[in-house]
Amino acid sequence: MTHLLQPLDLKTNGSVKKMEKRAFSDYFTSTVTEAMLQNPQRDVTTIAVDLKLSTLKPMHGKLMITVYDFLRQEQGKHIILDGWRAAGITEAVKKARSTGVVPSLDPFA
Repeated sequence: MTHLLQPLDLKTNGSVKKMEKRAFSDYFTSTVTEAMLQNPQRDVTTIAVDLKLSTLKPMHGKLMITVYDFLRQEQGKHIILDGWRAAGITEAVKKARSTGVVPSLDPFA
């Protein structure tokens, strides 16, 4: 049921995956471009892209900082809230607040 109820699975993870794919694509493209600039006659299929974990882990760590910063901005907050809506969390919180069960708090404070 988590794929139906988990707000991260419903909205946020998709945005994060897009950012990861874009970052990897940029890395791959820049590696190939750099090799082609150094030797324009080189066969593109012979260009090796460094995929060792010792190279990718630091890149991924930097990306996670970027993702965190993005999710704290307005567009990121909207994505998170869309996940809450899709999972029914916002309606549950509204109902709880209207009955006085939960105080009104800013979830991003």
